Amino acid sequence: MILLAAAALVGGLIQEPELTVLSVPPGSSRPFAEAVSAIVEDLRAERFEEAARKAAVLPDRSIRVQWDDSKVDASHGSLLIRGREKALEAWERVNQKLEITYVEEDPDILIGFVEKLHKDPETGDQIGAVHFTSYSPLEPRIESVIGLKRGPKLLSIDSIDIANEFAYAVGRYMGLERRPRPGSSMFRQETDYRVPPIVGRDEIMTFVACLELTDQLREAAAKKNRHFQLGQPRAFVDIKSLEGGTVNQGESMPMSFVVTNSGDAPLVYWVLPDCSCFTLSYTSVVPPGASRTVKIDIKTMDFPGPVDKALYLYTNDPNSEVKRIPVTGNVLHAYRILKSEPGMVHVSNGQDEVIDLYFTVPKDSPMKLEGMTTQGLKADVQWEPWTGKMADPLLNEGPIERRGWKIQIFIAKPTLVGRLPFSLMIKTDQKGFDRIPYSLTIQNGIIADPGSLNLGQIQKQAARGAFFITRPERPFQITKLEQDSEFIKAFIEDIGEDDRYKVIVDLSADAPFGMFRSYVTVHTTDPQQPTIRVPVRAIIQ
Repeated sequence: MILLAAAALVGGLIQEPELTVLSVPPGSSRPFAEAVSAIVEDLRAERFEEAARKAAVLPDRSIRVQWDDSKVDASHGSLLIRGREKALEAWERVNQKLEITYVEEDPDILIGFVEKLHKDPETGDQIGAVHFTSYSPLEPRIESVIGLKRGPKLLSIDSIDIANEFAYAVGRYMGLERRPRPGSSMFRQETDYRVPPIVGRDEIMTFVACLELTDQLREAAAKKNRHFQLGQPRAFVDIKSLEGGTVNQGESMPMSFVVTNSGDAPLVYWVLPDCSCFTLSYTSVVPPGASRTVKIDIKTMDFPGPVDKALYLYTNDPNSEVKRIPVTGNVLHAYRILKSEPGMVHVSNGQDEVIDLYFTVPKDSPMKLEGMTTQGLKADVQWEPWTGKMADPLLNEGPIERRGWKIQIFIAKPTLVGRLPFSLMIKTDQKGFDRIPYSLTIQNGIIADPGSLNLGQIQKQAARGAFFITRPERPFQITKLEQDSEFIKAFIEDIGEDDRYKVIVDLSADAPFGMFRSYVTVHTTDPQQPTIRVPVRAIIQ
């Protein structure tokens, strides 16, 4: 009896280890959060083998990629590889010892290509790529299908499009959610991309947190540790949209909303804007039962006009989707700069040129002009008071009465065919608007953009590149294309424009090793420029 009592006493003193409360990081995807939740449930139920099996398919620093380009014409080969390398460069900058290898079977990421995908049934837009996520051990974690043609005009993809889609696929594998800002590796669009992807600071934070959580779950399954619990913060936002009202350019447009945590664990959240016009101030952690205010302002000095933007709320609430908060308002312009001709590119007639601008201000504005200079181009500038009717296409305004100054930029006869950007610096007497830059471009004749096609260093295989032949607002036709090498073939891709043409150039896999130099000669209907020669360069290894 004494022994039994002693044993009971000792048993009463033994306590269960404290629960470790886990949390999915803000910015992680819903599928990742669901996979983590399932593993924690298995641990608590002591299904350790099942937990280990599920944890094995969570993100890892070693990624197996199957790159299936079997449905792609050989000429696309180097283009796809250049895009793939740009995506890897973006992810290598995170410095987390990522290792990406290419395999023929059992991949973590499967990348495939088709000629074109379907149209979105809601918007009618052509889909550029689709990305599927799965945490089944029998399937790739990410399966991506990329269309070789994308956007409303079904233009052929280039290496930057490939880079953005592949970088996005890697991010989805790492457990990241989509982001709203262009240039981010987790930003997606169906039209063509303009810049290579960059893995941003918030994406790196989420990526590192996902890996750390994965390591913790795998270790728990290996050590048969069941003392875990998934925190249950609950995010509630007190508004559905924000309205900033109407303010003058340069004035503050303050707004705010409240984030409340009705759960039992700390709520961690981020607010990401879709525009650099926002400034945000907030505390990113909300204790259980507490609320925090997010203060917002918009930089109205640099972003006048109608406000139609959005904020995106990312949280560690495992049951909450990313919340989009629309932001609207109106910033009254302190001034407008209007052109008598459409577009920012002024096309020269090969003679002395005069560019007419109209600097307009509201009727009650006291603003006065004090001086003007050009930068990047030598030119004379004159201005005089002006009143009259003009339209403002950017604001969808038809011709209305306006007042201000007519500005004339006198440019000497251009001597070279090409395009030259320059800026006009306008000085006024108003604080905050004392120096107003305005960017312009003058173009003489029909040009190639870029002026030469450099395919870079490529393996001995077929390659493809493209350039544009353009003269904005002054239509012309291309009558034929000529190549001075048997190893290249050029053709025009229809983009439905009569002042801009896309020329595709295919390089044969039979091109010799070493430095490759050739030309594509474009014949036009313009008697002043019947031919335009565009260099084609490559280093074949």
